[in-house]
Amino acid sequence: MGQALPRRSLCGALTLRFMAMNELGRRSGCLGMLVRIAIRLLVLAVIIGLVEKIVPGIHVYGGFGWYVWVAFIFSVVNLILGTLFRLLSLPLIVLTLGLFLLIVNAAVLGITAALTTHLSVANFGSAVLGGFLIALFSWVAALLMPPWTRSPKAP
Repeated sequence: MGQALPRRSLCGALTLRFMAMNELGRRSGCLGMLVRIAIRLLVLAVIIGLVEKIVPGIHVYGGFGWYVWVAFIFSVVNLILGTLFRLLSLPLIVLTLGLFLLIVNAAVLGITAALTTHLSVANFGSAVLGGFLIALFSWVAALLMPPWTRSPKAP
């Protein structure tokens, strides 16, 4: 029989591929990845707050903790269903030169509103504008974030 491979912790398995050198020259592990995720969630919560102030049909009920909760739900829905929707609607995205992504983002925002009682989206127009602004502000925030908050490149 062959030798058994050593068991790794869940944290070690998740960060094995994404480990990189930080500014101090030390390897960043699970803690570094969790800090990056927390910073990105907080930035997304602020972005959702900005979008709520700009778009009249979008409302978040509660304090900043609920903004973070809505950002977390939005991130999970975008990760799972957003990816699936983009994959299934790829021909439409190509045919419309990317404009169909507005509909996909609106659907992700609408599903997030359906999953939590702390977010409400009044109509389809508000969802489209809100999804567009969340995507735009997230892109700008990703450009402005320091390099250590971005995901490390695979070797």
